[in-house]
Amino acid sequence: MFISTGSKASLLLGPDLVGYSAVAGAALNISADSNVTDDVGALAAIGIGARTDTANIYSATGAVGTGDGGNAENIYAGAAVSIAANANVKNIYALAAVTLGASGSAENIYAGAAITLGGLSSSLDVYAAAAITGGGATSQTAYTNTSIAIDLYKETFDIDAALEQLTSAQESLFSLEEDFNMDVGYTSHIFEPGVWKGTAVTIAANSTIQFDGMGEENPIWVFNLDAALVIGAATQFEIIRAGEDASVIWNLGGSLSLGAGTSFMGTAFISGAVAGATSEVSCGNLFTSTAIGIGSMISTNCLATDTWTGSINGFAYGIDITGGIISNKSLSEKSEAVLVSEPPTGLIIYSVALIFFAGNLKRQS
Repeated sequence: MFISTGSKASLLLGPDLVGYSAVAGAALNISADSNVTDDVGALAAIGIGARTDTANIYSATGAVGTGDGGNAENIYAGAAVSIAANANVKNIYALAAVTLGASGSAENIYAGAAITLGGLSSSLDVYAAAAITGGGATSQTAYTNTSIAIDLYKETFDIDAALEQLTSAQESLFSLEEDFNMDVGYTSHIFEPGVWKGTAVTIAANSTIQFDGMGEENPIWVFNLDAALVIGAATQFEIIRAGEDASVIWNLGGSLSLGAGTSFMGTAFISGAVAGATSEVSCGNLFTSTAIGIGSMISTNCLATDTWTGSINGFAYGIDITGGIISNKSLSEKSEAVLVSEPPTGLIIYSVALIFFAGNLKRQS
């Protein structure tokens, strides 16, 4: 048995998933006019739409591009970085070239190749392994060694470890004893707490999916699907009659397809791609071994609703797995949470202190 600790140090979240709204084993794209509250990481390229706000952005091997008028925290790219006009970021670490658009702004920039600074752009120190062209920088150092700073920031996120944690999470969730069997198709429906088991599931457009906590303070829903989950347009998800410690977990052996205008809820571990460029995650996270296309993602400080007073990020204050049974811990039990023993499924569980350290490390300036 194990008990994980902390509101973010919850079930199956190792340090390389903690603090991330989304992690993708391929490319990741966020639509225009979106908001992403936590970090995003991907193995391949990351594209951020115009007027979209994000936290830290990390692409292990690909390029990163942000749209016009967007805002981001630190950016790391295993290839080039392109910041569009009127966009604002903090520090940039790129193994290849960096372009800062007209009237854009950045703090320090470290590039493994050339840097282009657009007209009326602003920045602090700029370091490039090749030429720096354009205006707007108060300090420039061309033809310098930038590898030390870039390599140091690269170590703040391990995409391979994150994907291993995703695999372990899925295996452990699939090992849970089921409480209910799912149908292959739904319109509006109410789900009671427990472990639900199914194959491929489709939810019709304009449906309302309710998670009914039945008056429990810390109910939990786990949806184990062997294949894909397809959700029709304008479908809404909400929690009712539940305490603030409610948790919703999706574990998919296939892809996740979100129709236009859908507002998804819960933390999802996914084997296939996520397609939902015109939809949003109203409260939760997306972790997949392939690609993600999504709109807004609210992963922390989720807004409560008229039917539910809580504020989740997909998990509560800790979750127990004992003998194939999963259960939530309430706020009152939070102070009692301890690391017990190595779980039989091979999960790696870390203490609050380690997770706190990891979270701050990847947000270094």
